[in-house]
Amino acid sequence: MITGSFESRLFTYSPRLEQAYTLREELTEIFERHYTKAGAKCAIRAWCKRVRQSGIKEFDSFLKTVETWQFKITNYFLEGLTSGFVEGFNNRVKVRASALLWHF
Repeated sequence: MITGSFESRLFTYSPRLEQAYTLREELTEIFERHYTKAGAKCAIRAWCKRVRQSGIKEFDSFLKTVETWQFKITNYFLEGLTSGFVEGFNNRVKVRASALLWHF
């Protein structure tokens, strides 16, 4: 949980926001641990169950994405690598290409 004064006051007025923040932190912790692929799958499923039990509907779309792509998501735990650099690079290329086309 956040210990800052602003966040504490905010969470006092919105316990649901605090719950959502805590769930997000729990998911981050899963990816910071050294799980096997099977262990990560179990941890992610348990996290998804806690999210559903929270009743926070704003997570629904994200949960569907996690469930759809769980096999590929848990591949991260095989080597701890992502394709983030490549995806970021491709995005920059697309942005620059569209900017060039905009000028013509």
